[in-house]
Amino acid sequence: MLLMLFPLLLLSCTDKADKQKGMFPNTPEAAEDLRAIIESGEVVIGTISGPDSYFELAGEALGTQYALAHNFAESQGVGLRVELAHSEEELCQLLTDGIVDLAAYPIPSAMIQKRGLVATGASNDSLKVSWAVRKDMPGLADALKAWYSPELEKRISQSEHEREEAPREVTFSARPEYLSPSEGIISSYDELFRRGALTSGYDWRLLAAISYTESGFDPEAVSRAGARGLMQLMPSTARMLGVDPTIPEQNIAGAARLLKMLQKEFADISNPVERAKFVLAAYNGGGGHVRDAMALASKYGRDPMLWSDVSEFILNLSDPQYYRDPVVKHGYMLGRETANYVTTVAARYIAYGGTMNFGPSGPRQPRDPGTNAPPSMQRQNNRYTQGTEIAGPDDPVFNE
Repeated sequence: MLLMLFPLLLLSCTDKADKQKGMFPNTPEAAEDLRAIIESGEVVIGTISGPDSYFELAGEALGTQYALAHNFAESQGVGLRVELAHSEEELCQLLTDGIVDLAAYPIPSAMIQKRGLVATGASNDSLKVSWAVRKDMPGLADALKAWYSPELEKRISQSEHEREEAPREVTFSARPEYLSPSEGIISSYDELFRRGALTSGYDWRLLAAISYTESGFDPEAVSRAGARGLMQLMPSTARMLGVDPTIPEQNIAGAARLLKMLQKEFADISNPVERAKFVLAAYNGGGGHVRDAMALASKYGRDPMLWSDVSEFILNLSDPQYYRDPVVKHGYMLGRETANYVTTVAARYIAYGGTMNFGPSGPRQPRDPGTNAPPSMQRQNNRYTQGTEIAGPDDPVFNE
């Protein structure tokens, strides 16, 4: 038995040695820099935000350059940290200053040579662009060169384009938008929305409007990005809030706490109606992107505390002229989805009998939910769903 085990043990040791040999180049000085990265547990990349490089959607980091860098980090058994630059010159400077280990972006070869850097990793000879590292990182340069192939990039690029569509897709079975207009019953979860209102400070009907926009009142709704439940909480957000997103009561309670946190984040907006619109935008697209749009509005002489002004720049964050502006800290976003989301939730809230005075402070004037509500509403895309026709509170279907 021992004789049979010995060859297996020898093979295991050989495999381990081969892996270490591939991980650390033979030359001691070449291996030192890569060894330091591996021992730190992460490789720090610099890149420029954009639809093909790096951006965040529904809590997920996306973009081909990011996905390639993530693949390389996994091949070395380390994590990945991202630092954003606004231009290729700034990216090269981050690399020169030692703030990042790797420039994971197609930089012109002439610029790489001019800055005294080393071209390595993902590259395109016909376009004369490449990733880059410093000259004092030969181990990293060798590892990147051994790892990269055009076939790998093609495969990852195709997968990434498919993944970019995934966060906007959600699997759910929509319930009626309104159970009983005459009795003011919106859904079977109204009591949970009322409890959430005590936490969030918002009218419970606003929470109901968010829920229907997110999940169609389906507690088992799940997006391909991993968001779950009535309020479509991402797993990381649910963990941060300490809730189980698969349990309706906890899902709504967690969303209510998140709304309360976002209110505090935008406390500098004194008008409660305006603040609520910013909170909805942040719930959908992230507070960082909303702040970027506010900074752009201020720069271009618009009112950063007025949603009608800021929403224009939310839309502009899909344009490199704006998402590469130095005042923008979080880069590219699909702003149209967030702008539409605010409009959709606000309209649905009014249809539920709310008023535009849906801030956490100030009097509310409830009205009969069955009057003055639009007979039907065209469901617009939120960050996961595609448009479907839905019935409003006056639709005859609810009187059958």
